[in-house]
Amino acid sequence: MKKINRRFLSLSLICLAMTSCGDIDDLNKNEKVFEQPIPEALMTSAQLNYANQLIAIDVNSNIFRYLSQHWTNIYAIGNKETRYNFTRDIGGALFRTMYIDVLQDLNNSKKFIEKTVVLTPEEIAIKQNKLAIIDVQIANTYLFLVDCFGDVPYTEALVENNYNPKYDDGQSIYLSIANKLTNAINNLDTNKSSFNNNQDIIYNGNVAKWKKFANSLCLKIGLHLYDVNKPKADELINAAVASGVINSNNDNAIVKYFNTANNQSPIYLALINNDQYVPTKLFVDELNSKSDPRADKYFDPTSKIGGNYLGAVYASSGSFDDYSHFSTTFNDPTLPGVIFDYAETCFLLADAANKGYSVGGSTEDWYNNGITASMQSWGMTSTEITTYLAQPSVAFSTATGINGESINAKEKIAYQLWLSYGNRGFEAWTEFRRLDYPRLQAPSNAELQAQNKVPVRLFYSRREQNLNTANYTSASNNIGGDLITTKLFWDKF
Repeated sequence: MKKINRRFLSLSLICLAMTSCGDIDDLNKNEKVFEQPIPEALMTSAQLNYANQLIAIDVNSNIFRYLSQHWTNIYAIGNKETRYNFTRDIGGALFRTMYIDVLQDLNNSKKFIEKTVVLTPEEIAIKQNKLAIIDVQIANTYLFLVDCFGDVPYTEALVENNYNPKYDDGQSIYLSIANKLTNAINNLDTNKSSFNNNQDIIYNGNVAKWKKFANSLCLKIGLHLYDVNKPKADELINAAVASGVINSNNDNAIVKYFNTANNQSPIYLALINNDQYVPTKLFVDELNSKSDPRADKYFDPTSKIGGNYLGAVYASSGSFDDYSHFSTTFNDPTLPGVIFDYAETCFLLADAANKGYSVGGSTEDWYNNGITASMQSWGMTSTEITTYLAQPSVAFSTATGINGESINAKEKIAYQLWLSYGNRGFEAWTEFRRLDYPRLQAPSNAELQAQNKVPVRLFYSRREQNLNTANYTSASNNIGGDLITTKLFWDKF
């Protein structure tokens, strides 16, 4: 038998060990996953989570269509939210979604993009556009939070390892996000690209449309500040109009849904096989009284009762088949989710014109444009729109409000805005608070905590009350009490 060369064997074993260690290290790497998050994917996730929260109909996290009194719940044990028997779980769910699933993802997306190395002028411009687009969405999310609660965490909200952030004053947040939007608008280069179609599910990376959206947000913020900080309101409104706001339904900020698992409209998911949500008598009667052609889009024509649509008294209980139902439009898994649209922009411009601002048209012009934009988005024909606008109860000079009552110019805008927002509960509730019309009434069976009023804010979350107690208490005291009747800083009248 041949003798083995021990030196050769030792060297061979060492080489084998070194090779094996390298192989083992390689085996520890999962080549099918990314080692760090994709910043564009984080933004996409934030966009979807924001849209889902905004447009859902869910008694545990989204009750805005109840607050605007377009929808009601007829289940005797399920309609407590319509009676304003709110729990802190509603605020808690909204807090979690907006701070964790939206703002944190947007913030992390921004951080990763900021670290991206770019070399050419083209790459620099694209990077700048991406960062500006993210800032627009961060500003919009904080606007939503302030308009729900008042003071909320802001400067410390996304600080790492700070689980008990302080709350910032609502007006100071408004001013900060207004500056953020102004900077974003100035940084958006409409001659350059940004995100691609799959990454940006709102505008497919269209920088010009993001700029119009940002300007429309500035217009909205300016009008909200009008009664509390008119110099800033003047600055924002005039700059937004000069720079260019949303000017057609083609510019609408929407999220598309698909008929596939995890990609279906939240409204469809709420209504499918569910017989508790019906339109209110107030909403249905107002549409009926004006022969509003949108009624056939809002409601199911086969559910007419006695030849007419019939809604349920708000906060009452009853049988589903006793009332008209929402249309197949809502029972469509691909129904787009609207974040901001041309109709909203038109009504904001009508309000601005009524306040004396030069916005490229009269109050009546923008009033008519708002109605037209809403109807066109629901598929109305030109003849239907013209006929509707010609009615004495609709024509701006003679328009009437709830039950045909006489109303002023501001109330005419608010009323038609409310009719147009049959599926935009949050915006309808917000403008009801700001414009004070329609004069919605609390139901006779409303909970005592509502003080016989329609709520004007949501409770802070239970988590904040229990775990961030000092900051929660400070914020509650600053706004005038953590009550659903405490008005926001901009809600002066």
